[in-house]
Formats: sequence, C-alpha cells, structure tokens
Amino acid sequence: PSINPRSLELEIGILRIVVQNYVSINSKLTVRCRLNRLAKQLEQTNRWELLVDQIANEVLTKTQDRFVYLRQRESAKRIMQVVQVVAHLTESLESAAVLRSRDKVSNECERVPIPSSQNGAPSWKELRQRILTSLPPGLVKPTAQALESLLASKTEAATRKMRFLEEYPWASTKRPPLDTAKIISLLEDGHVGHPVVKRHLANVATRISFVEGRGGVPMERPMLLFGPPGVGKTSLAAAFAKALQRPFAKINMGSVSDVIELVGTTEQYSNSSPGVIMRTLAKCGAPDPVILLDELDKMGTSTHNGDPVGVLLDILGGGQERCFTDTFLGIPFNIRSVIWIATANDVSDLSDALVDRMQVIYVQPYEMEEKLTIARDVLVPQMLSECCIEPTEVTFTDDGLDAIVSRYHCSSGVRDLVAGLRGVITAAMDEVSQGRTPVRIDHEFLMTHS
Repeated sequence: PSINPRSLELEIGILRIVVQNYVSINSKLTVRCRLNRLAKQLEQTNRWELLVDQIANEVLTKTQDRFVYLRQRESAKRIMQVVQVVAHLTESLESAAVLRSRDKVSNECERVPIPSSQNGAPSWKELRQRILTSLPPGLVKPTAQALESLLASKTEAATRKMRFLEEYPWASTKRPPLDTAKIISLLEDGHVGHPVVKRHLANVATRISFVEGRGGVPMERPMLLFGPPGVGKTSLAAAFAKALQRPFAKINMGSVSDVIELVGTTEQYSNSSPGVIMRTLAKCGAPDPVILLDELDKMGTSTHNGDPVGVLLDILGGGQERCFTDTFLGIPFNIRSVIWIATANDVSDLSDALVDRMQVIYVQPYEMEEKLTIARDVLVPQMLSECCIEPTEVTFTDDGLDAIVSRYHCSSGVRDLVAGLRGVITAAMDEVSQGRTPVRIDHEFLMTHS
C-alpha cells in the first residue's frame, strides 16, 4: 500500500530522528554514508515508501525481521518496526545518541553533554526528540501528542512541567566495565562484615557491568535486603552503588502511605507537583541511579487514594520497556536503567506479590568480632574526627574497646554501640578540655566515668 504522507508524518519523522542518531555513533563509514543520505532524503522528498524500504534493507539483518517486515501491509507498523530495530542497534553502541555529537565519542567515564539553546536550556525540538527516542515504539505516538498539548498550554502548572522536563537528567553516563575483584574491593571499602551478602552483591554488580559493556540492558531483579535494625542494610546499598559508579539516593518508604506521594498530584491542585519517585530520579543527575526504597515494611496504606503497593509492583516489574508515568507530568519515563534496592526489618509484613518481584537477601546480625572491627576501624576514628579530637589526645585500649562492645552484645546492629561510644568520647572531651591529655580509655576509665 502507498504511504499517505500526512497521516504518517509523525512516524516518518521519528524514523528520521532515530536513523540520524544511529548514524552519529556508528563507526562504519559506508553504513553511515548510506543511512545518512537516506535520512536526509526522508526530510527533503516525498519518496517515503521507497526510502523506508531501503533503510529496512540496511538495518533488518535478521531473516525473521525481514520476513515480518515484508508480510506487514500497514505502513505505520512497518515504519515503527524499523524504528524499533534502529533504536536497539543504537543501544548496542552504548550511548544515547541524541545527546552525542558525531565526532566526540569518548571512552572516559563522563556525562554526555546535552544540546542546548542559547539560554543554556535545550530547545523544545531537542527536548521533544530526546523524550520520544527514550521510549519504546508503542508509547511514542501518544507521548508526542501529550507533549504537543503541553507546549500549547499556558498554565502555571504547564510551565512547571516544562521546567522539570528541561532539567531532568536525560544524559547517559558511559562507565568502564569492572571486574569482580575491583567490585569486591569497593564493597569492602564501603561496608564492614557480611561477606556472603557482599559476594552476592558483587556477582550482581559484575553481571550488570558486563551486560552494559556489551551494549545491553541488565535484567537483574530488584534486591530486598532484610534483617534486624542497625545491621548495615543502607550502607550495603550505598556501597553497591559506589561499586557500580552510579548515583545513590534513598526514598524513606516509612513516610509513604498514599499513592499520590509516589505518583504526584493532578494539576488541578494549586500545589501540584511530581511524586517522590520522579523527584528523586531528577535529583540523582543521571537516568540510571541506584534507588533505595528504605523501610519498605513500614509503608502505610491509604483508604482514600489506593494502596502504594500497586505502584511499586509496576516500577519493580521486569522487562526492557519498563516505563513509569507520574500523574503530574503525564508522560511516561523509561526507568529500565534504574537499579532498585529495598530494605525491610520483616518480610512477613510485605505482600507476597511484592516479595516475588525481588531477590530476597538476609542480612544477619553482627558478631562480636565484627562489632569490634567496626568500632576500632570505623566508628572511633570517625567520631574523633567529628569532635575535632586528635588521635594523640584520646586513645582506646583493646580491653577498653572490648568492654564497650560487650555492653551491647545483645543488640543485633551497631546503633546502640554508636550511642555508647559517643557517651564515652563526650566524657573524654571533658578531660581534653582541661588539658589532661593523652586520655586513655581503658577498663578503669570506663568504671570511673560510667
């Protein structure tokens, strides 16, 4: 069937954009030349049907794809099939091509610059292209219509939406692949103890790094770290993000009891705004952070606006085309590159459907030896530094530190131990302020100042 230019103008425009993006990062000169010529002709002539077939001949290398294309009689579906294949080819070359100039492909770990208008913000055309090319083909057309409506709107809420879209971190980050040994080293630096958990996290991080290095999208299930309070679940998640060289942010789920807190409010409200999910992603400065859903078992349930669990089931679900639509913003955002980690003290308080979405990892209580190591190597140096106390002014003996840790042997974590150490250091500060240094914190000191 012949192509109706007016009815297929959007699909053809999208095809031209994704082809140009692919060309801009393709290192094969002959492919670049042929596809670049075809993309330009798409914009300049009305020979769209023949040009689409020629582009399809270049990019549809799999027999099955060619067979599906040739049997498809609807022009729009044929075009969108080519769009999808080109988009996947672009992803395999490890870059958001719409944000990369043709001659500045870098092998360093750096942020890809965002094309800007004269005032420093991306133009609407650039922003529109960036949004549409980030989405799976099935969402492109309705999103394009929503963006056009947003652009035509003159409301104050529309202005805030536009500002959010302009400032959202669309730029991808290219990171060098890491081996397991390096990842384990970074995890060791960020967290003491729990070697079994760190080995599991290192394996997950290794798979993610490898798949990304091959231009793929990691399909790891979200992780749920559960265990008693104070055992280091949050620090494990932060160390994992550092090992992957990704931004890290935390959402306190204990304060969430209503769906609108996650998905935002409609613009009919005077103080309407995006929900905490999109606000957190925006603050991370990259579209692929590690987001911690902290204290998931303490999340409440609203009787007015629905159960937040339904939203979490959507964002934690699998698939390469995971998208999330914030109520206030009204357009889908591709969140497939986000790594989600949740923490909970008790998984029995969580819905079975939610637990089934995640890798459940038990973080056991600290042993006495681990607490001693944490106190000696981490907590004491950190607290002395925070209190502006020189290491030569206050020292802990082995028996003194052992006595302090022994007081909290029944506690599963280190929070009570932290409080105890702060009390002892406060007593030592009185000695330092009176010039009685060095202060030696041993068993006798503890007996005197207890």
